[in-house]
Amino acid sequence: MGVHTKKKSGIFSSLSDDLLGLVINKVKDKRDRKSFSEVCKQWFKVEGLDRSKLILYVNDPGSSLSVLTRFPNIVTLWLLGCNTHPDLEFVAQTCPRIERIMIECRDEKQTGDGGVLNPEGLCGLGEGCPRLSHVEIMGLNAIGNSGVVELVHSAHNLESLVLLNNKLISNEALRGIGSASSISILQLIRCDNVTDEGLAFLANGSTSKTLKKLNLECCPKITDTGVDLLRKMCSLEHLKISESNH
Repeated sequence: MGVHTKKKSGIFSSLSDDLLGLVINKVKDKRDRKSFSEVCKQWFKVEGLDRSKLILYVNDPGSSLSVLTRFPNIVTLWLLGCNTHPDLEFVAQTCPRIERIMIECRDEKQTGDGGVLNPEGLCGLGEGCPRLSHVEIMGLNAIGNSGVVELVHSAHNLESLVLLNNKLISNEALRGIGSASSISILQLIRCDNVTDEGLAFLANGSTSKTLKKLNLECCPKITDTGVDLLRKMCSLEHLKISESNH
């Protein structure tokens, strides 16, 4: 739907962007915010500037990352349905205040270590969003070892990393995670190629001093030997493990 451009009248014609921002900040209902944004171009702009969360279905018809230019102040972003590499460097340049990002990839044909999310883009995301503290990535081929390494090395304030349903990452990814010094929550769920060797990297690296929560659900190659290594992790408060891969 296009934005109404009819001439404003009365008190509303004299409201500054700052005052309008105070008004829209009090509006929480999505439908009301949509109605607000359709009043005129100024209100459309202000509503976008005030938005803190956004869900974007990347590959839907008519949808693209370019819409992010309207929402430069978002702190939480969901990128859903990615089947090609999204331009994460553009995301970081456009929305540098992002603190939490969740990415779902659906490409099942990706081969090799690279993954749908390439290392360069993940590095750009980490460097371009200095407040980034939570990253969640889902998909069999979403991210590979090199991508994980680039992400944890560039996102210096990363506290929580969640990798779901992944068949590419292995112990090399955990070597990189183990060298990080800020991660307190790590969830590796249905990551089939993580083994005891990877847990050794966690137990003997810098992460052993910061990690408080570790979830290793449905990682079938982990044994009691690897779990025993985790005793070295002095900060670990919560450990979740399940053997089932179903």
